Amino acid sequence: MKACDICHAQVTGTHEFCPLCGKRLQPAEPYGYTLPGNRYPDLSRISAQYNFMLRLLLFLSLLGGGVSVLVNVLVPTGFWWCLIVIVAEVYLWLTIPPLLRRARNYAKRLLFQTLLTALLMVALDFIIGWRGWSVSYAIPSLLCAGIVAIAAMIVFSRTNWPQYVFYQFTMGLLGFIPLVLYFFGLSTSIVMVLITAALGLGSVLVTVVFGDRSLKSDFRRRFHF
Repeated sequence: MKACDICHAQVTGTHEFCPLCGKRLQPAEPYGYTLPGNRYPDLSRISAQYNFMLRLLLFLSLLGGGVSVLVNVLVPTGFWWCLIVIVAEVYLWLTIPPLLRRARNYAKRLLFQTLLTALLMVALDFIIGWRGWSVSYAIPSLLCAGIVAIAAMIVFSRTNWPQYVFYQFTMGLLGFIPLVLYFFGLSTSIVMVLITAALGLGSVLVTVVFGDRSLKSDFRRRFHF
């Protein structure tokens, strides 16, 4: 009997190479195969390296933000561009941790990213002098892209689509936000408003009609009713 020191599998017969990984087999010990050393990763070391990298990135972010403020004050240009740097850094720190957690629910991650990006667009619009482009064009475009993206996930993911139904329904409801902003006079593009509202309405109707059971069970699980 031979054994593979990579897969830790014992192989009988005249095989020279492991059928799983293709590595050359080694003679097994008479009373079982002994692993050649500890092949499991040192999780404590990996965690320490991860924490060190986060602290280093935090230090660099604070340093970059502080330097930008100092330069903006010492060399005035009539425009507080350092606020854009600070807002961008805050946005990155809000978005990087969820990505590093490697969550499997991509629809949840997409909804989170859409909302954060919309807030970033509003902040930038306010910093550079309010023009209204964030609520008239940026937010409707983001919501349309989010609705279409989650719909594509449902279509192409036949095994995980039930967990995406709740987020598709939520994204569809968010599609009516530009319509509300238009009624309050904050949005000026009626075309973008109608397109986003139509996609949102279609998303809600399709979710209710075809995913009613999954949606109801998801609501019960999340809100306990």
